[in-house]
Amino acid sequence: MRSGLIRGGEAQRGHEAGGGEGLWRRAGKRHGDLTRRPAPPAQRISASPPRTQRTADRPPRQRTWVSSRIKRRSRALFETVVLDPGAGGPITRRALLGGGAAWTLAAALEGAPAALARAAGGHFTVALDGVRFARDARGRLVSEPVRAPHAFSVVGLRWRVAPPGHAELHVRRRGGAWSEWAAAGGAHAPDGAAAPAGGEPVWVGRADELQVRVSDRAEGLVAACVTAAADGPVGAAAAALAFLPAFYAGQPAIVGREVWALGRCLPSVAPALGTVEFACVHHTETPNGYGAAQVPAALRAIFRYHRFFNGWHDIGYNFVVDRFGRIFEARAGGIDEPIVGAHAGGFNAASTGVALLGSYGPRGPSAAAQRALTRLLAWKLPLHGAPVTGRVQTVSDGGPYTRYGRGRRVMVHRVAGHRDVDSTSCPGAAAYRGLPRLRAAAAARAPAALSLALDGPPERVVFAAPQTVAGRLLDAAGAGVAAAEIAVEARIGLRTERLATATTGADGSWSAFIALKASALVRARFAGAGRRTGALSAYHAVSVLPAVTVSADRTIVPAGEAVVLSATTQPPARRMTIVVERVELDGTVTVVARVHLRARAGRASQAVTLAEPGSYVAVAEVPGSVSPGVTIQVPAAAVPA
Repeated sequence: MRSGLIRGGEAQRGHEAGGGEGLWRRAGKRHGDLTRRPAPPAQRISASPPRTQRTADRPPRQRTWVSSRIKRRSRALFETVVLDPGAGGPITRRALLGGGAAWTLAAALEGAPAALARAAGGHFTVALDGVRFARDARGRLVSEPVRAPHAFSVVGLRWRVAPPGHAELHVRRRGGAWSEWAAAGGAHAPDGAAAPAGGEPVWVGRADELQVRVSDRAEGLVAACVTAAADGPVGAAAAALAFLPAFYAGQPAIVGREVWALGRCLPSVAPALGTVEFACVHHTETPNGYGAAQVPAALRAIFRYHRFFNGWHDIGYNFVVDRFGRIFEARAGGIDEPIVGAHAGGFNAASTGVALLGSYGPRGPSAAAQRALTRLLAWKLPLHGAPVTGRVQTVSDGGPYTRYGRGRRVMVHRVAGHRDVDSTSCPGAAAYRGLPRLRAAAAARAPAALSLALDGPPERVVFAAPQTVAGRLLDAAGAGVAAAEIAVEARIGLRTERLATATTGADGSWSAFIALKASALVRARFAGAGRRTGALSAYHAVSVLPAVTVSADRTIVPAGEAVVLSATTQPPARRMTIVVERVELDGTVTVVARVHLRARAGRASQAVTLAEPGSYVAVAEVPGSVSPGVTIQVPAAAVPA
């Protein structure tokens, strides 16, 4: 069905490319000039996530954090890369005008990333309740073109009650050609979250008009829009500085989060740690014609959509791979950590999420993206002791986005598609068909996974008290790996400190002494060597109790005289309590003095008068810890002869 819309001598297909404007021009003859109606007013939304989502994605009892490392703005951006064909063949003017992505039009026809939005990052909504819809030849509801009050770079659909069935949208610059239709449903979410009230964000480069196509009307339908600032091009040498240092053997080149976040995309809470039993492959369901210099802005816009529209604490994915074969660190917390994402509802705590930036339904990812994804999975899964082939049994946390109820045991591939665990078509038909080849390629590249065990320390230790930790490093056959250097590390907030190093013996065993001065998560790490991959142990949560001491200036005191009691604490406490108890011959204990003191540099003292003869014990207390006691004797007065 032709729309009759002509651009530069090229006709667009009304409902598959140019999409629906011809339908509304014809409908306008019956209902008036609907295409000229002003757009509904924009509605600002709060930057605070909804309470229900905030609870779902937040690790329990975590404080909001702002990393000084993330605050430092990276000035290393990306060089301008000429638009290449990628997996879709040569890009022609016909392909661009016949339904190419809006960002393709911006970058290729107008020639520069400078054509992208320059406004400061922001977000707004456009209500679609008052917009007219008409049915096309297939019975789908197609909206009239809607003009947004501001230019936007990301758009997604939100609804109040039920989703609008199958939903799509496309965009254009005012008076320009329409982009291809992009799917706008199938949201993922944090484990335990309520049903998502919106679809996935669609990156469009820059646009100010949109059109929606749905199978059913939805109450409270709105277009959620994000405006992102553009990055300027820089030289290739500067871009090379953006990659993170390689701390592990076989680690692929990964662009650090700071490069795209620029200190502005801060998570709302500290990241939660889970496990990595399998990898979940996604696509972002965004058009594929983007330029290399646009990717950082695209990630910032997706972050903003996830953070402020979905109410999550950070971008949902752990990694993003673009069509140029670059791997980006996405969710904050560390590329080698088992960070819990918000990408596969019900299975986030047991997986790592990797998103291909683009839409891969009819056509698969570019060869460069496939190679990068292969390198990433061949490193990430073995690092956590997981092979890249075969299946693993995992347990669903349930939720409205997965067909597996809470507590159900599910067998999934070690490299799975999003549709394997949730109710979605992600990562697209073509990308999903390519997963067997991806698994085989990753298996050919990946070294055999190692197993690194850590025994101890205890769950509670005293400040700076030496503790022994030990473990073993084993290969896939269960044999010990000898002469391997093991680092024992403590994760304190967002900071990781090395506590000790050890070398494995012939049987793979090792031991070391550590001393903790703050509560931490303790793990062992093998960085890999030669063809051996790195390995990480599970974390052990260790609480550090203050080290408290008490002393007396004398231990034998005449009745009625005072004894000076001195207390210390490490780390220094502002307040402490000295308690003096009298111990009777039958074992009865009576508190005779309780003195609350203000400490200076972790030290305090107090004179206590002991009036009655007997045996006394003095202790010092701070919250969570009590010192060993000091015994004081008050002898009875001698009876005159």
